[in-house]
Amino acid sequence: MVETMKAIETVYRGINFRSRNEARWAVFMDQLGIPFEYEPEGFELNGLRYLPDFYLTDQKIWAEVKSQLPNETEKEKAVRLVNESGLALVFLIFSHGRAESIEHSGGPFYPPSSKDRHPQLAVWQNCIGCKAFSVGPYAPAAGFECWNCGLKLTSEQVLELADKGQEVFDETILADAFTVARQARFEFGETPHGLPPVDREGV
Repeated sequence: MVETMKAIETVYRGINFRSRNEARWAVFMDQLGIPFEYEPEGFELNGLRYLPDFYLTDQKIWAEVKSQLPNETEKEKAVRLVNESGLALVFLIFSHGRAESIEHSGGPFYPPSSKDRHPQLAVWQNCIGCKAFSVGPYAPAAGFECWNCGLKLTSEQVLELADKGQEVFDETILADAFTVARQARFEFGETPHGLPPVDREGV
């Protein structure tokens, strides 16, 4: 019988995360200045209990941390929470390999408007107008809408910008935040080194 490995609880910014993976996503979001709440509330969803890992307070979406793609039960919980709350949910899964792939580290994204169970690929973005960061459906397929300044771009406009070399994500900033988060060490209460962390209360 194979025993399941137990995640190591980790304290970061005074928050007791259930795993280092969750703590590293908190580091990542701090680096990008994305405010969040950790495990703000649990839900009873027609017989399934669910306690989402993060709530991104500015964007008003749920975020669930996974080390691999979610299984069918986890997908069902996501769909039920999206339908119940009317808010989107994204699975956060650190990508592996080349740094260039990190813009797709969002994992599956379940928008509340979706009528089926086929989520869209998620992408980390920053607005070309106000520079605010967010996570959302992959931009060329879904267009772009900024939660902060309200800028809206159609999928055609996003593709036109990409053809001109202007993306709706800053690969350098994302790569730096990704590196700091992946290399974060918490064994002795260390604060991850790299980019200066953002004070969420001051954002």
